Amino acid sequence: MAIKLDISKAYDRVEMEFLHIIMKKMGFSDKWVELILRYITSSSFSVFLNGLSNLLNSRVGAAIFFFADDGLILGSTDVLNCANIREVLSTYADASGQVINLQKYSITFSPNLSAEHKSQVYTALHMPQNESYEIYLGLPAFIGRNRNQVSDGIKQRVWRKLQAWKHNLFSAGDREILIKAVAQATSIYTMSIFKISYVLCHCLQQMIMKFWWSNNKN
Repeated sequence: MAIKLDISKAYDRVEMEFLHIIMKKMGFSDKWVELILRYITSSSFSVFLNGLSNLLNSRVGAAIFFFADDGLILGSTDVLNCANIREVLSTYADASGQVINLQKYSITFSPNLSAEHKSQVYTALHMPQNESYEIYLGLPAFIGRNRNQVSDGIKQRVWRKLQAWKHNLFSAGDREILIKAVAQATSIYTMSIFKISYVLCHCLQQMIMKFWWSNNKN
């Protein structure tokens, strides 16, 4: 199973004592620890160091990946394993001051898992049932052989951005910046994962060209 976690106010809730202990455990020198703590306690920013991975690795052998204030835990659906994950999350929250947002989490199961087993997993995790995982990090969570949903998603995002801009209010330089920094950049993350088709590239190019030349009376 894959558990997507959302940390509520991830950068506002880190306990300084927790951060101090984690840095010492990781082997940072006293001078470095003192310097870091001085910086983060004298401003409105806080730093998050990943102590959750070590807890999970030592207790349940699960893999965890962090994306800013999101976390992704990969592990088995064994009930005891799920109970250990729940205990680790509780321990981590108590120690760090951070809170798991149960309104923005989801679990992805293998299609072979029965409804009864899923129910047992939710009970063991003490989490409400939630499998609404259609989109994650801007991309569909499940993609089969048909990649049209990826292409359609990119086209819609670029189209919405272009339609939102009042082209007659921008100079040529402004339009160039918007195209390069926003419209063309929209598909970069997707292209780092999927090889997009020539047809999609041509479609995006046509939309961008239409926006670029739309203010030209000739």
